[in-house]
Amino acid sequence: MRRKPLRRDARDSRDRLILAAERLFAERGIDGVSLRELNQAAGQKNVSALQYHFGTKADLLAAVFAHRVPKIEARRQAMLAQMKVAGGMSDLRLVLDAMVVPFAEQLDSGKNERAYVRFVAQLYSHPSIREFDLSSAGYRETYRAAQRLLSAEFPAKLVKQRLGLQVGHFVHALANLEGRVVGHGRPATPKRVQLFVNDLLDTAVGALTAPVSPTTATLLRRS
Repeated sequence: MRRKPLRRDARDSRDRLILAAERLFAERGIDGVSLRELNQAAGQKNVSALQYHFGTKADLLAAVFAHRVPKIEARRQAMLAQMKVAGGMSDLRLVLDAMVVPFAEQLDSGKNERAYVRFVAQLYSHPSIREFDLSSAGYRETYRAAQRLLSAEFPAKLVKQRLGLQVGHFVHALANLEGRVVGHGRPATPKRVQLFVNDLLDTAVGALTAPVSPTTATLLRRS
């Protein structure tokens, strides 16, 4: 059965709950916020508002994660399309750009939106990540492209490990930047974000393409 569209007041209530959850989960962690606190932060007098809109805490977490995904995905798809027109996805740095930049742009989206990156970092580090798909079509495409490029030079097991480390590094490094900006009450200016993200990508390319040491090569063979 097709779900009926929410009335405007119900939609506004749902949006307020999502924004409150994004901020509180970002600041205090996934397990550090009660449903009652979320209701209060969103200005909901009805104690069952969260349950009405989301059902379970897992459903709420999934909704908080998903509410900014369309904007991120649209940007990533535009970057991928431009890359393909220019000759394909054969440049690791450009592939990483498309993977990371749309997410990093959430840092520069205005005062009321500077909690999403930290929320994703909290979710990424929590065991509940197994309950969600924290990716989108565009993210999966960039990940596979990076994997393909690196697999031409390194063993598959090492490629998977290196990419996993860098994805975690991207998320937590950007969350750390967001936390510092919010903590000091200074806006994340476009120039500041651009410098940080470009240096982050520079170091990621270096880490992903670093030569394999003899010791690591020996351990790989043994494993």
